[in-house]
Amino acid sequence: MRSLCTPLLWVCLLLSAPGFAQDGPDQAPAGEGAVEHRARVAARYEFAAWPKSGPSVTGWGPDACEVAGWERLRVRVDARRAEARVDFALRAAESEGPRRAGARLTLRRHPSPAEAREALLAHLGLIAGVLTREEGLGEVAFGTRVEGRLVYLAGVRGDLTYALRPLTQSGDVGALAAGLDAQLRAAAATKSAPAKPRARLAQSKVGAPQAGQPIAVRLDFEGEVRDLALDAGEQASALRTETGCVVYPEGEGPLELRVIVCDKELRLSRHTIKLR
Repeated sequence: MRSLCTPLLWVCLLLSAPGFAQDGPDQAPAGEGAVEHRARVAARYEFAAWPKSGPSVTGWGPDACEVAGWERLRVRVDARRAEARVDFALRAAESEGPRRAGARLTLRRHPSPAEAREALLAHLGLIAGVLTREEGLGEVAFGTRVEGRLVYLAGVRGDLTYALRPLTQSGDVGALAAGLDAQLRAAAATKSAPAKPRARLAQSKVGAPQAGQPIAVRLDFEGEVRDLALDAGEQASALRTETGCVVYPEGEGPLELRVIVCDKELRLSRHTIKLR
């Protein structure tokens, strides 16, 4: 029993680590000792020996995830984090009723390949154990296996970081990881990148903010918008509509509406619109 329970217990602890099971690679917390912590993690994972960064991934996004033997069930995009979560189910010859997700991919785009690598390193530093290098996946990727099954993978290619894990006890994401990485590798070989989506105020005037009086804001968008995030600060709230948003001021005076626009490739643009 010891040979079986020990790795299973370790995986349970691994998947409950903060920012590991639920999220993809994240930034390491700042604070005193951060430089020393990064140095220890970099030495543990031989960061200096990682292969050279490749180009940014273009022409590909989470809605394009197609891997033989797997069905993409749902894609959820978070514009604030330039992140997508994609759930997959194993394809079956015959199936009845709703499909259950068997694996989850967390994908995040970063401003540059260098920043993507730093994000992966920071994520690895949140894990108490040490993952094993998975050769042939990503520019660099680390994972853990139980009885030969790949039960977690975290890696980077270009300006994208990703984390992949099964959602069932006996799951194995090895074939799914290989298929997804082949798509990322092909996309990284393309040279052109679409322009970032943009947002601007459609109307020339907006009513002066008054407490309790909603303000309808019409926005024009350039490019394809996959997700939109709104922030009106502490003095107001904002609700998205088909033509823009409605802002609900809690006090008098000018407001700034911050808009984050995310396209289907998780590229972001940030805008500040003044409401006076």
